Amino acid sequence: MGREVNYSEMGEILDSHKHWYVLSHIKPDGDTLGGGCAIYAAGIERGKRVSWRGPGNVPLSYKFLPFIENYSKSGWLDIDFDKDEEPLFICIDTSTLDRTVGGLHGLWKILNIDHHADNMKYGAYYHIEPEASSTCEVIWNFMKSQRWDITREMAIGLYTGIITDTGSFSFNNTKKITHYAAADLLAKRIDPDFINLAVWGNRTIEGMHLWGIAMTRMRLIGERKQIGFTYLTLDDFRYTSADQGDTEFLVNQILYIHGVELALLMIEEAMQVRISLRSVKGGVSAGIVSRRLGGGGHELAAGATCDKAINEVIPMVLNIIEEEYAKRDSVAG
Repeated sequence: MGREVNYSEMGEILDSHKHWYVLSHIKPDGDTLGGGCAIYAAGIERGKRVSWRGPGNVPLSYKFLPFIENYSKSGWLDIDFDKDEEPLFICIDTSTLDRTVGGLHGLWKILNIDHHADNMKYGAYYHIEPEASSTCEVIWNFMKSQRWDITREMAIGLYTGIITDTGSFSFNNTKKITHYAAADLLAKRIDPDFINLAVWGNRTIEGMHLWGIAMTRMRLIGERKQIGFTYLTLDDFRYTSADQGDTEFLVNQILYIHGVELALLMIEEAMQVRISLRSVKGGVSAGIVSRRLGGGGHELAAGATCDKAINEVIPMVLNIIEEEYAKRDSVAG
């Protein structure tokens, strides 16, 4: 475990390094890419040499972000550097090291910036704010506290991370400071209409066909039909020619069904099944279910992976959910 640092210490650490190596997480979303964009832009403004990598492809929805052309997909870090020119590796919105580029050496200088409560507090330095709506809100707060100039490019990235992690301010993690941050970023002459259309309206026809399959398979279970779930197989991706990135936000749609408290989406990948969970206040915690599966996340949004066949994963996960509901109901009774 590293050393927890405050905003002032973060500023000193960033300024003391000539080379910033920004790292995003696997299956990159708006928060890790928006935050990476803002830090990348800040590094350029401050005269740093900046690199930006991640283990996943950039989804179509985020290809509008400033400096995104400088992001490189990479499964493994293979770099050499002199000790006096050691980069600062900045992990954005990444709760564990196995969710980002492989090859990070434990002795290297890592700054871990996140808002996930289950963050492993890895790296030489870490700053984690579980109460924040997003990592982009954390970065905005840091930049304001240190009187860093937030340029239009940085604002676009930070606003993108905030709206995606809050569901355009509709999720329970939206606080007064979240709206204050958004208002401050809008003052930088960014175009919210353009960003919203890029994020929410940039679907592919292949992705929509994939969503159609998932919607057709959707089932409601539980005594009150309060649990909604569906799944996708590798054959579904082959049939539709859709990409894994086309599944972003799909699990959220299940929560829009009347009466659903817990939403579950299981996606078959090459060697594993990826499990996404979303819950509403009053339902069984998505985080509790995820942790029982070896994953992590928040109370209302979490995920896990399982190295089993999908026909084994589905009954296993549903059984765990039913057990958690039984526990809750017995306590309430």
